[in-house]
Amino acid sequence: RRVPLGIFLLLGAFVLLNVVSTVEAIDPRRALTFFAITVYLIGLGIWLTSFVDSRGRARLVVGTYTVGAILIAIATLAALWLPLPGLDILVYGAGEGGERGQGLFKDPNVFGPFLIPPALILLEEAFGSGLLTRRRFLAGSLSLILMLAIVFAYSRATWLSLALGVATMLVVFALRRGGSDRAFGLLVVLLGAVGLVTAIMVVS
Repeated sequence: RRVPLGIFLLLGAFVLLNVVSTVEAIDPRRALTFFAITVYLIGLGIWLTSFVDSRGRARLVVGTYTVGAILIAIATLAALWLPLPGLDILVYGAGEGGERGQGLFKDPNVFGPFLIPPALILLEEAFGSGLLTRRRFLAGSLSLILMLAIVFAYSRATWLSLALGVATMLVVFALRRGGSDRAFGLLVVLLGAVGLVTAIMVVS
């Protein structure tokens, strides 16, 4: 009941178009797999809209997503930098040179975008309201870890998406009442983070 009727109609039309497109698919089994993923994501989106009806449930969903992203980001960075056995599955092109972080995903171009929302959420936690934690230094540090993992996924589209997300946050902060100081602080921290990440890339 929390989902507008118009959204249901649009999603229904989208599913119908997917059904029609499978008629001409060269590989019906692969087309069915993608169709099933699409239906699953639509169902998940509708369910989340109904489930997240309080601050506590929002904290549960966002917190679970963020903790999972942090854990896989730390494990992937460890797999890239340390000779730890059994972590090769987290690295794309392991042992071939030009390794890229991919976590438990199919490739780095999926791993990187997965980390962007929690990275931005934690960045907002460090300079805005505290949905997950009031420890701003902790939130900022965890956001930096996620951004490092994003950088070492070496996906240009992901880097662009992160840059657009951060730019949007800067504009939103600046437009809020009394938010210019926060926007300036965020900009300073981001410039420092860029310098740190650049240094790490040069060293590695």
